[in-house]
Amino acid sequence: MSYDTLYFALFLAATWAAFMVLPWRGYVLLVASIAFYAVAGVRASLLAAAIILVNYAFQFPIMRDRRWLCPRRQREQRCARHNGVHALG
Repeated sequence: MSYDTLYFALFLAATWAAFMVLPWRGYVLLVASIAFYAVAGVRASLLAAAIILVNYAFQFPIMRDRRWLCPRRQREQRCARHNGVHALG
């Protein structure tokens, strides 16, 4: 699907309308993304599926402990500020 076609404009309008009306916004975008990449072909669909699954899988370690997202230096500075100590550097 090319961005400069009437099909894309209709697809975008339908996706936007569903996004605004339905309460399941995340699922609307997920289905629209899968449909968009399905039109592009099998290779693009597999890539999109892999990205979606990796993002889905990463939510669980992030929900369990968000500290590993921050670099070590940021965590040390945040802990120092929290404890009333001025961090060096």
